[in-house]
Amino acid sequence: MEAPGLVAGDRMPEVGEALQTGGICYHIRAGAHFFSRTDWNLHMDCRDRYGI
Repeated sequence: MEAPGLVAGDRMPEVGEALQTGGICYHIRAGAHFFSRTDWNLHMDCRDRYGI
């Protein structure tokens, strides 16, 4: 059985949008390149979802 990858339909994700329904979690945000509190929270949500 093949697991789904990035689930975004036929479009590019918008800035500020988090995609966490497929086998790949993805988000993009505006601003400087660093790992913010929001980034960490989304990262931890993904880890919890997949039991990592």
